[in-house]
Amino acid sequence: MSDITISKTYIPHIENADNSYRELRSGVAKLKTKFKIINVLNGFMLWLLSISIFAILWFVVGGMLQLNIIFRGVLMILFSLTIIASGYFFLLKTLLKRISVENMAYKIEQTFPELQDRLISSLQLWQKMPENKYGYSENLIRMTIEEARAIFERIDKTKILSDEIRKLKRTLIYLLAGLIPLIILIIAFPIAFEQAVQAFTNPFEKDDLLVNAEITKIMPGNVTIQPLQEVEIIAEVKSSAPEEAILHIKNDESDWQNMVLKRKGSSLIGSFSYSAKLSNINQSMEYYVSVMDIKSSIYQVKVAQKPVISNLQLEMFYPKYLGMTNQKLSPNVGDISAPVGTKVSINAESSKDIASSFIIFDHGEAPKDNAELKSRMFVSQMRNLNTSFIVKKSGTYYILVTDTDGINNSDPIKYSINAITDQPPNVNITIPGKNITLDSRLLMPLQIDIQDDHGIADIRLIYQIEGQATKTAISLGRFTEQQTNATIKYIWDINPIQLFPDDVVTYFVEATDFDNVSGPNIGRSSVYTARFPSLYEIYKQTEAEQEQQQSEMSDVLSEQKEAKKTADNLIKELKKKDQMEWTDKKELEKVNEMQKKIEEKMKSVAEQVDKTVKKMEENPLVNTDLLKKVQELRDLINEIATDEMKQIMKKLSDAMQKTSMTEKQKELMLASIKQEEIMEKLDRAIKLFKNMQIQQKLDVAVNLAKELERQQIDTLQRTEQLAKNDNSKDIELRANELASREERIKNQLEELQNDLQSLVEESKESNPAVSQMLEQVNAKSRQSKTSDKLQKACDALKCCNASQSMPFQKQALSDLSQLQKELGEVAESSKGIEGEEIIRVLREAIRKSLQISNRHEEITKAIASIKGDSNNMLQKEKEIVDSLASDQLVLAENIRRIATQLKELSFKDIKIDTELIWALQKSADGMQRSSKAMADKMITLAKPIQRSTLAIINSSIQNMLDSIEEMNSNASPSMSMDDYLEQLRQLADQQSQLNQSTQNAEGQMRRQGMMPSLQDLLEQLSAEQSLIREASERLASKLDDKAETMGSLEEVAREMKEVEKALREGYVDQETLDRQRRILTRLLDYEKSMKKQDYDKKREAQVGRDYIVEKPSSQLPSDANIVPKQIDTMLNPSSREQWPQQYRELIKAYYKSLSNKLNQNGTGK
Repeated sequence: MSDITISKTYIPHIENADNSYRELRSGVAKLKTKFKIINVLNGFMLWLLSISIFAILWFVVGGMLQLNIIFRGVLMILFSLTIIASGYFFLLKTLLKRISVENMAYKIEQTFPELQDRLISSLQLWQKMPENKYGYSENLIRMTIEEARAIFERIDKTKILSDEIRKLKRTLIYLLAGLIPLIILIIAFPIAFEQAVQAFTNPFEKDDLLVNAEITKIMPGNVTIQPLQEVEIIAEVKSSAPEEAILHIKNDESDWQNMVLKRKGSSLIGSFSYSAKLSNINQSMEYYVSVMDIKSSIYQVKVAQKPVISNLQLEMFYPKYLGMTNQKLSPNVGDISAPVGTKVSINAESSKDIASSFIIFDHGEAPKDNAELKSRMFVSQMRNLNTSFIVKKSGTYYILVTDTDGINNSDPIKYSINAITDQPPNVNITIPGKNITLDSRLLMPLQIDIQDDHGIADIRLIYQIEGQATKTAISLGRFTEQQTNATIKYIWDINPIQLFPDDVVTYFVEATDFDNVSGPNIGRSSVYTARFPSLYEIYKQTEAEQEQQQSEMSDVLSEQKEAKKTADNLIKELKKKDQMEWTDKKELEKVNEMQKKIEEKMKSVAEQVDKTVKKMEENPLVNTDLLKKVQELRDLINEIATDEMKQIMKKLSDAMQKTSMTEKQKELMLASIKQEEIMEKLDRAIKLFKNMQIQQKLDVAVNLAKELERQQIDTLQRTEQLAKNDNSKDIELRANELASREERIKNQLEELQNDLQSLVEESKESNPAVSQMLEQVNAKSRQSKTSDKLQKACDALKCCNASQSMPFQKQALSDLSQLQKELGEVAESSKGIEGEEIIRVLREAIRKSLQISNRHEEITKAIASIKGDSNNMLQKEKEIVDSLASDQLVLAENIRRIATQLKELSFKDIKIDTELIWALQKSADGMQRSSKAMADKMITLAKPIQRSTLAIINSSIQNMLDSIEEMNSNASPSMSMDDYLEQLRQLADQQSQLNQSTQNAEGQMRRQGMMPSLQDLLEQLSAEQSLIREASERLASKLDDKAETMGSLEEVAREMKEVEKALREGYVDQETLDRQRRILTRLLDYEKSMKKQDYDKKREAQVGRDYIVEKPSSQLPSDANIVPKQIDTMLNPSSREQWPQQYRELIKAYYKSLSNKLNQNGTGK
């Protein structure tokens, strides 16, 4: 506060300056009084401190040092003068010192500078104001007083005396530090202090006047000893005493004799002891002690013989449960080694009459009571001893006897006690023998090894779910006989426990023995845990393993590329040389070593994939279709890791062993080609891996949603039970357990939602439609705020409010059910979209391949009609050949495009066989070579190439048809009775047409004989009969369960084989024709039998009809260009119910027959 402010504040109070002055002076005076009192107290305590220090010094001098009169007098005068001087300096001087009010005001001003001399000025100027010789303004003085009073009232007055108070406290501490040791000395050494006081109060008295001796104790007093035993005589004398004391001794044969006792030393407590030892005493005697003129009482030392123990006999009585025979030890054998609980009986004799006898035990530890330390023995006939005790602890014991003279048997023999403890059973869980994570089966194989020293009684498995108080025991076996070793194998089915994901079961095995003495003893194994992971967690581990395997496969592919590059470079170098050099050999060895490492890595990947597949087979989150794909992928990887790699290694090994450069180059080139094939297969496997993982994640998401729904249903049911029994004692524990469940469901749901979002991003490129559907489902799930509902249910359960939790639980269950349903729809749509895409590409490939095959066959026939080579070929024929060669090149390019499309498709579905792709590429190469031959007018070279190429194309078409059929059969339900009837009808139609063709061929053979064209026709008919037989056999395998109602088609198949053989050998007679008619009749009969056995009673049997067919042409039909459209219609999955399954067999039969015919023509010509 500024001066101006203060002045303005206190101007109205100037008239009260007189009262303010008195109050101000009174306040300062009170502080002065307090200041004086504090200083006087401080001086007084310092004086007391000096006195206590002098008292301690005098205690040491007067109590410990026996000074003569002169020194005591001089020290007494010095100590007295010092005490007087310190009293004057510390106390009297302080009392006499005066302090004025102004001095006190000055001290206050120093403590509070904000007073700015107002306090001193007020006290001085007010007294001089009446005179006012200096002419000060009266109002100014009054205002200064008011300001000083106001500030004085506001200040903390305790700070003014704080320094003095601190000094007082410090002095008090010093005083206590001096008084406490003095008090301790007075209490601990009262006699020495008394002597010091006497020396202080009588400094000029003589020393002997200060002596006041007293014999306080003589040891051992009256005593009985054994002959030649040593006795130490000790005399304790109170107060000051001379350096020596006198021991007086006398026996029956001599008078009193004196012996000097030496003083052991002075003592602060004022007590002295004198001692002497008497050795080899062999007769009784009397003794007393004298100090100056003071004598003790007379005591006696009696000499007597000690008793001796003999004829010791011990007998052991073992616990009954041990099944051991009782045992008597040899005489005078006292050492005991026996199981705990053994009763030991002791008998012995003494050489003297016994007053008392005890067994003294020493177990190496402080006993709880004397009963543990010693046991009284029974005395009979004064000298016979007997007792018994139970072996409880190891240690030692001896027999202590006291005869009637009070003499003990000195140095008795100590015997050992070895108490063999019945150890608890040793229990070890060897399988699994560690903390584990359970799989989805919840079966834990246990193997427990138990050993016990005397026998196992009972074995139990104890388990407890963490967070729950209840422990449960499962009996694993009881033994009635003493069996010391046992191995228990037990499959622990944990399913009945009804674990919830993330629950942890702690368990151990305990075994008891038959010990009924101190037991039964319980042996426990180590405690292990078994954690029940969520199915999602199990899948996540598998997913991580798959990603690691995919990464390793990519590494293998990179290394394989590097190895192939090295091999190709070596091949280039060898082509330039006639002989392999040393550097080339090293390079070949390098390629071989690189390939070995690649093979090892690929085998390791295959093993890891196999382990992962086995885990997936146990995970219910992985459905059957997906598992089948994974297994097929595993087989593909195993094929690469074993067969393919071995072939490369063999080629490289052959290259190293070959001596010819040409052969070395050949083997290296074959190895390089095989390396290229492996690289393609690896690349395909990696891409299939990626596509499979996307489908796998979607399927797992669906199954996880089902699992979350099941968990929520179970939790809701338990909550409803809790709400009905809300008065139970363990309601809090059960509610917390349910709350934990809800929290875990919430966490799993959030993980699922996050993974769905990741899956949306992963599938955008490969399947955008599925990605969009997934994004919508996930967004809807998040908008429903299911996690918030689960959290609210969890919070309510934590508060033990089950009723409040249930509405949130039901809402969450509804959300989870909806999520599971929508994810299932997305998964089904995904499979449908994928399947339709694959079938669409295959259908398009088949359609184009049929057109190419048709055109290629036309080219083949046109070339077959041209005779000769370029030398004898007409110009028109050359132009036709050139045109055909150009068309052949176009066909080769088209078939290569089909192969490329299928190769891309093979990256999405493993069912697309790479052999099909390589066959199409091979056919394209064949067309290119035949085109080159035609361009060079080498017709004879082009013909066989064209025939083999046509066979490859047709075989590839058949393979594509097989792939579509397999996909449709996997997607379609089992065949109905109508399907079987339709297939039988189709077989009958085919057989009828074949019979007519065979009959026409037989008539032609009779008219013209065997012609080459007729031979070809018969071979074609044999092939058609073979196809009908194969279709019949396949149908028969499907009708095995209906054999009782319609018989078997096996007999028909045998008849067909005979027809095949006759047609193939060109031998057609009436027997062959009759056999074909029997075949057709049997097929029609089976059709009728099937109709009769049909469950549909509305269906009526059809009347048999005659089949009139025309002889089929060996050429392509005129409507060949319509066939692709018919195949498109047949391959459409939506048309399967309208078109019988066997229709596809007819198409395949045609192309197979055509391929066989071309192959036979090629080999025959």
